[in-house]
Amino acid sequence: MAASVGLEAFDDRILHNLNKGVTTETNLQAIRLMRRLKQEYPANWVYSRQEGSVHGFIHPTPWDDARTQSSSRMAMYANDLPADILPRTSVPLIIHHGCGLGEWIRNIESREQLRFPRTGSHIAWWEEP
Repeated sequence: MAASVGLEAFDDRILHNLNKGVTTETNLQAIRLMRRLKQEYPANWVYSRQEGSVHGFIHPTPWDDARTQSSSRMAMYANDLPADILPRTSVPLIIHHGCGLGEWIRNIESREQLRFPRTGSHIAWWEEP
């Protein structure tokens, strides 16, 4: 049994803008609970990335800046998230061309005179490694 949770972010502003309905503290409480369950039921609870879980972490987002990156890093390292929760790579925010963020990314394309590739109805605005 593996559990993958969409934590998405560790900054309250980003979580609010993603309309997640949770705070960073809510996410951290969930992680503490998952860790406690692992201690109590080690053979029945699989939550870490080493065990195959992939928890959602969206990055980059349109709202990333020095402050959000700093608060995210502080939450991540203060709670030892890189050890078991954070995926090896982040999941890019997928922007459907018809959503509000679609307009945002099209404005960037216009302003910067570039065009991100489209994959079906999504705008692939992230860089591939």
